[in-house]
Amino acid sequence: MSSAEPGRVTAVRATALAVTFIVACGACKGDAPPAPNASTNLNDADSAQSVSSASTGDDAASLPPKAPLTFTEAVRLLRWDEAEIAIAALPDAEKQKPEVRFTHARVLMKRGNYKDARAALEKLEDALPLLTESIQRQRAEAELEVGPFDGAADFFMKRATPSAWLSAATGYERAQKPDRAIAACEKVLGDAKRTRKEETAARRARMRLAAPKATSTPDDARWLAIHAEDPDVEAQAANTLEQVDPTHPLTGPELVERSQTLSDGGHTDAALVMADRSMSAPKAVSALDACRARADALFKAKSRYQEAAASYGTCSNRGGPHSAEDAFLSARALARAEKDNEAIFAWTKVRERFPKTNWAEQATFFAARTHALHGQWKEASAAFDDYKKSFPGGSNEKDADRFRAISHFENKEYKLARRLFEELAGDTTDGSQQARWSLLAALAAREAGDKTQAVARYLDVARGKPLSYPALVARARLAETQTPLPLTIEPFEGGPAPPPLTVKLPPPVDMLHSMGLDRDAEDMLRERENIVRGDAPGRGTEALCVAYNMLGRAKRLHSLALEIPAQMLATAPGPKNKWAWDCAYPQPYEAHVRAEESKDDLPENLVYAVMRQESGFDPDVVSPAGAVGLMQLMPETARVVADATHMEHREQDLIVVPHNIALGSYYLHDLFVTFDKEKRDKPTAIPLVVASYNAGPEAIVRWLSRSPGMPLEVFVERIPYTETRGYVVKVLSNLARYGYRAHGETGVPQLKLLISPE
Repeated sequence: MSSAEPGRVTAVRATALAVTFIVACGACKGDAPPAPNASTNLNDADSAQSVSSASTGDDAASLPPKAPLTFTEAVRLLRWDEAEIAIAALPDAEKQKPEVRFTHARVLMKRGNYKDARAALEKLEDALPLLTESIQRQRAEAELEVGPFDGAADFFMKRATPSAWLSAATGYERAQKPDRAIAACEKVLGDAKRTRKEETAARRARMRLAAPKATSTPDDARWLAIHAEDPDVEAQAANTLEQVDPTHPLTGPELVERSQTLSDGGHTDAALVMADRSMSAPKAVSALDACRARADALFKAKSRYQEAAASYGTCSNRGGPHSAEDAFLSARALARAEKDNEAIFAWTKVRERFPKTNWAEQATFFAARTHALHGQWKEASAAFDDYKKSFPGGSNEKDADRFRAISHFENKEYKLARRLFEELAGDTTDGSQQARWSLLAALAAREAGDKTQAVARYLDVARGKPLSYPALVARARLAETQTPLPLTIEPFEGGPAPPPLTVKLPPPVDMLHSMGLDRDAEDMLRERENIVRGDAPGRGTEALCVAYNMLGRAKRLHSLALEIPAQMLATAPGPKNKWAWDCAYPQPYEAHVRAEESKDDLPENLVYAVMRQESGFDPDVVSPAGAVGLMQLMPETARVVADATHMEHREQDLIVVPHNIALGSYYLHDLFVTFDKEKRDKPTAIPLVVASYNAGPEAIVRWLSRSPGMPLEVFVERIPYTETRGYVVKVLSNLARYGYRAHGETGVPQLKLLISPE
């Protein structure tokens, strides 16, 4: 890291480190049409993913070219301006080749030149019949912008998705056929799988297009006034509702619902106004219901927890059926405001006031949990013992048992802790979790003086879960005792190797790949998997893994790996199973990943280990929380990191592979700066960095500061977020597998066993 960079790190840490990167769990979206003009953009739900840039800055920060790119290279990198320049330089005969025309049309579309794109696609399906559907779709996308609009609308109307019907509505509106546009919107509204954004777009369009006295207009205006996330859309809808149905303004319950919509969208002050108005509206809600709406809005604001605590307390004191819940939430808001002593006291009062409700159980658990998070082990041990006795079979029983065992261990009650860890190991059928509890039982046995039992358990874990996080810890513990280590993993199966497998990409997958349109090739191969399987009897999964690896993309490989028999990954890669390792632990976009590893001084393969867990190698995935792409970056965090690194950036760039990798890699780099300030001890920092990537560094720093210095296996199990605990385990296991795949024994990470904030 150069001397000019500390300011960049500080800038990132000031804001980006306060924003959590979220695990990808959202559904993938296909290649959506470019967004129509802003005045009639009905397809807002897909436009952010479908529009790529027309700039030269998509990935300049990650792989600056040393020579002009060929047009296929530029297309593969989504550098549309450079692709256009390269195509323009081709001989005329080359430009007229059908595959080049098809690719050129895509380039023109991405650069916003819809008129020339439409011309390039003219009658092209005659030459490329296997791409007829794709050609017709691209032509319709172009016509949606430059006409003929009704032809484009007819195409999209025949598709089977709400997104396509919104595009049809756009086309009919531009063709001045409002009735047909309204029909397209109604088709969206009749589809049970429509998203909230799609419903919002359809209702906005129908409200705009329908006559003021149409029966649908008041319904659309009312729905938008309640459910639209954008306050400007809500205001427009409220104005329309006042004009078309002045005798039926929003009722009190509807205003409470509107308050919830606004608070979910982060518009806290507007949500509070709606909550207050709900008491004076027709069918006014009670002061208690308005109070609860206000408290919910303040809690969701995330920066006004103390106000939320006071508001929930007021609601609880009013009585009513939710009094116990409100008292519990008041205490929880205090904890979120880092007023933990007050929160523990408040939870204690909940149990006293409402002993026969489930909120008493919740309050008891959270009070005990807060003691544990602060490293108050004596109090935590007693509190969890009390929970276990008072609430057998409670809703928090599993988490309580985990914290209880850890609390007794940290309270140096090793024999009791060992028994509790052994009970936890015996109560689960999850092999990985069982191994993790065995690690802690072994650690407790060692601390209690039973080193023989500890070594036996470590050997069992190391042999039984090779190249996993538990095995890494077990081997490190065995090394401490100078016990001879077992094999890292069983050697590959001997015997004759299978005959070579020749895999060919079927048409038109091969052509799309040769043109740099790898995303299209990947989608097309998915439709033709039976061809590849059929050409390799008895080795179909292997053939498909090879084919997708040939494309250099790995989204489908992630799911194909589930078809691989477990025993093929239970031994070292060799002639019979190397393909299985390549499938389960692929290395897509390798040039970009290696460049960022080198530039950002990252441990080899950490980017892949994170990428595999975050997105399953899907560059287009968007999580429900809004995290985007391979490294699952939140747009706000990505923007701050881009600013700090002086990287040209727009939100739509997050689906551009090199750009996404560059931002995610630098964020990992900055996390290492946070947890390994002297750059001396990366093995200790790796688990902290991985946990921070998922939960946010502020949370990790807070947990460490409350109880500094602890064994690695205790740190992992003390993480209060279930998702983050599992994430750390899986990423470290990925890292071990990638390391062994690359370098054998020497590539396996050596974890340090003491976690410290220093």
